[in-house]
Amino acid sequence: MKGLTQIKVAALAVCLSASTVIATVTASFSPTSSTSVLAGTPIGADISLSGSTLSSYDFAFILIGSEDPVAGLSFTYDPDWTAAFANVDPPDIDSGEHGGYTHDVLIMSDNNNNAITLSSIDMGNVVIDTTGMLPGVYEVRISNTTDDVSELVSIGEGQGLQDPIEGSMSFTVLPEPATALIMLIGGVTLLRRVKK
Repeated sequence: MKGLTQIKVAALAVCLSASTVIATVTASFSPTSSTSVLAGTPIGADISLSGSTLSSYDFAFILIGSEDPVAGLSFTYDPDWTAAFANVDPPDIDSGEHGGYTHDVLIMSDNNNNAITLSSIDMGNVVIDTTGMLPGVYEVRISNTTDDVSELVSIGEGQGLQDPIEGSMSFTVLPEPATALIMLIGGVTLLRRVKK
């Protein structure tokens, strides 16, 4: 009986793996290295997608966002992306309702069942507003693991196969000069009191 149960489990695993595509598409943010800026200075990054194992896809549903309290995001499509899709919806910016993101950009593109083969494609440029943000390290990401929506879908192949999209960038917000000066003066004053 135990052997029969193991065979059933193995058969189920084979069926599931045959009907589902689980291969992560990489969302690359450029520049790739962490960037440091003064609060109030916007940060921009180009985003490209690569690595799908789908033979083709015709729909993209992508959420760019942050669980950190970023001041805001904006997004513009790359010409390569708009040329690849027949229908590119304008991004819904700062909707603040997906995956716990305080600000996000939700974008959808549909090629009306005219399948696209992916090797690598430039998606667009995201700009992070850092106005009023506290000093610290922040992250912006595209993550199907977190938001459960960022994916490429092969509707045209008749099975609705999906490849999740994963990628992130980090940046550091530095204190504004006036704030840094106040902190420095406070630190010097504290040291003097400690010495006394």
